[in-house]
Amino acid sequence: MRRTALSALALLVLLVALAAPSPAKATTICTATMGPLAFGSITDPSIESITTSTLSVRCDTTLSLTVLARVKVRMCLGIGKLPLPRTMSDGGTHSLEFQIYKDSARTFIWGTRDATPSALLLDMEYDVLLTGGKTQNITVQAATTSQPTAWAGNYSADYTASTALDYRFDEPLLVVPAQYPDTCTTGGDGGALNVPFGFSVSASVPRTCALQVTPNLDFGSHPGPIAAVYDNTTTLSMQCRGGTPWTLSLDNGKYFDSGTRRMRIDGTDSYVRYGLYHDTNRSLPWGQSTGDTLTGSGTGAVDTRTVYGRVPSGQNVPAGIYSDTVTATITY
Repeated sequence: MRRTALSALALLVLLVALAAPSPAKATTICTATMGPLAFGSITDPSIESITTSTLSVRCDTTLSLTVLARVKVRMCLGIGKLPLPRTMSDGGTHSLEFQIYKDSARTFIWGTRDATPSALLLDMEYDVLLTGGKTQNITVQAATTSQPTAWAGNYSADYTASTALDYRFDEPLLVVPAQYPDTCTTGGDGGALNVPFGFSVSASVPRTCALQVTPNLDFGSHPGPIAAVYDNTTTLSMQCRGGTPWTLSLDNGKYFDSGTRRMRIDGTDSYVRYGLYHDTNRSLPWGQSTGDTLTGSGTGAVDTRTVYGRVPSGQNVPAGIYSDTVTATITY
């Protein structure tokens, strides 16, 4: 009888041991996605341009037992391409500077883990009943720097391989509450490194040109009739953003006739013929037809061109003040 009782007690102990609670194993996976940082058209690169994007972080947990638990995740979100400033490229030799920030005041530059500037640190916690998860959205701030000499063009940068989400999570137990891991790379019960959340950056700087005030072309005062050639010059000044192709044309004036520009005494039918050219020899007429215009490309600096004028001889005209109005047009 005594032997039988001991066997029953041993069986009871075994059954109790089999029924004891075991840890609720968890699997937590975190991912991040981010939209593009699009500055659009920057009409004045000398002024800071600001844009934002949304970085969405999602963590999901699956438990092996049907229990209510609380998961805690510690994350680092890093954005690379340092040193500073960050740049976009036009695909050639020109770049556009910008910066990415962690705060709305654009004070703290967004960098990478274990570096200066540093990554964004994020803690997340949520309840799980068998399965559960949480999404957290972060506003990413970006701004260009003042670049008065920026060239016209379309700029971009690819951050597909220059981002990293690093995280560690604490696996909850039935009777022990979860704790935040020591860092985003140590502690806890699991995690991952270098999960990318790539995005693109883009901006465009439009072409632009401006003509400056042009001095009058004055052929002076001469006794008539016009027996000699009268020459004089004036200048046209313009400023075009670097990389801006331009065409500079002169119209035919108010009294053009039979292929010739003319000046007139106001209110009369008295005219003096004259020509405008873009070479010192006065052999290349300056007009508005193909081949008669002046072309070039902007550098950002003021560009001054000379207009060469000539009144031909052999004009027997009444005395008086002759004038015409010519319009200069820059096309870009």
